[in-house]
Amino acid sequence: MTVKKVTPQNLVKYLKKPWVPITLGMIDDYEVKILEFKGAYYPHQHRQHDEFLFVYDGRICIELERGEKIILKKGEGAFIEKGTVHCSSAKTKALVLAVQKNTIMDDFVKT
Repeated sequence: MTVKKVTPQNLVKYLKKPWVPITLGMIDDYEVKILEFKGAYYPHQHRQHDEFLFVYDGRICIELERGEKIILKKGEGAFIEKGTVHCSSAKTKALVLAVQKNTIMDDFVKT
């Protein structure tokens, strides 16, 4: 048995720019990633895959297609069901852990 210890805070220095994740590890065919949210990302959806976002540090907003806004603070997370049009943003730097199928970008659709 192999055990891999990860410390997200130590990996932050490798984040080069917002929205570009670093993969911490794999759980079967799911990736656990850390990424910086800053500014706004494109409104998009994943047609075939769900995703989970957990705020490690900071505060983010997830805006849904009909204008509903979900605010997540440090220590809070959200499950985003496949097919849900959403746009993530952060006014200031936020660190987010994401759990996503390793093929999630194959069904990424800008809206």
